[in-house]
Amino acid sequence: MNESVYVYSGDLSEKSEEILTKIGEASEDLLSQLRHSPLVNIHAASNRFDFYTKIRIRRSRSEQTILALFNRDTADALLAEESSEVIEIVAGITRLNINTGNGRLEIIDERETVAFGFDSEYRFMNVSGKKVFSENLNHNNGLEKDRWEYLRLNVSPVRLRNGKVVKYIVRGF
Repeated sequence: MNESVYVYSGDLSEKSEEILTKIGEASEDLLSQLRHSPLVNIHAASNRFDFYTKIRIRRSRSEQTILALFNRDTADALLAEESSEVIEIVAGITRLNINTGNGRLEIIDERETVAFGFDSEYRFMNVSGKKVFSENLNHNNGLEKDRWEYLRLNVSPVRLRNGKVVKYIVRGF
C-alpha cells in the first residue's frame, strides 16, 4: 500500500521479501490496480474532511503496528504523472529488488531516497545492465557517502501536482 503512494516504509521482513519474489513483475500491475478504486476510496475522508486513515495490526490492546497511513499528501500521490522529458541525474543505488527491478536511489548531495523503476520489463534487461545497478548497490552498501560510486542515469521523473518527484523511470545509463 505504501509503495503505491510512493511512501518508503523501510526494509521489508524476510517473509515479505519472499512473497514479493513470488509475485515478481506482477507487482507493478498490482500497484497500478491499487492506485485506482481501493486507494481512491480510502482517501475519501482525507479529501473531504482532512482526516487521516490508518491501516494497522492490533495484536492486543497495547500492541499495535501501523502498516500504512493515508492523508491528503498520499491522496495527491495517486495523481502523480510521468513526464515525457528525459533528464540526466547522478545517483547511487540504495535498494534494489532483483525480481521486479524496482528500488530506491539517492541523488548525489541529496539526503532523501527516491523510488525508481525501468521503462521496460526488468526480466528482459540484459545481465550486464542489471549488474550495473546491483554492483553499485553492493559497492555503496555500508560505506560513508564520500566513498560512494555514482551512476549517470537518463530518467523520466514521475511528479506530483506540486512538482515533487516521487519516482524516476530509468531510460538509459
